[in-house]
Parts: sequence; structure tokens; C-alpha cells
Amino acid sequence: MLAISWQVALAVGLPLLGAAWLSQQVTQDVGGQLIVITLGLVVAGAGMYGVIRRYLEAHPVGPTTDAARRAGELWEREIAERARRKETSETE
Repeated sequence: MLAISWQVALAVGLPLLGAAWLSQQVTQDVGGQLIVITLGLVVAGAGMYGVIRRYLEAHPVGPTTDAARRAGELWEREIAERARRKETSETE
């Protein structure tokens, strides 16, 4: 299986490259080219959905641990404390 970076490159690059080539071959009308390229973007988005879905199936995200929750709360308190100190120093 390809590395995730190559999967992303193929999932996005091939549909866009194909859409750009097809838009030049089919029509010289700007509106038609935009439609074909938009369809290429839709296909690329579907490809990215598939890549992300496969990645998450292979690497499931577990529930948040208590230690991680405490660390997040501590970090939020530090940010609030810095903001409070900044407000008090601006008023003086």
C-alpha cells in the first residue's frame, strides 16, 4: 500500500490532471472547461474522502483519556491567565 502522501497526491492530482486535459480536448469554451474542471474537483474530493476513510479505519482514534483531558484543561487555564494578566497590564 502506498504511503498516505502518495495516496493523497494520486487522489487529487489524477482527477485534476485528467479534467484539465479533457477540458482542452473537448471544448475551447471557457464555461465548458470550468464545468469539466469542477467535475474533476468533485472526483478529487470523493477520492480524498476514500483516502481519509481508509486511514481512519486503519488507525482508529480512541476515546479521550483522563490525562489528556486534564492537560487540555490546564492549557486552557494558562491561556485564560495570560489573557487576564494582559488585560490588567493594559488598564494600568
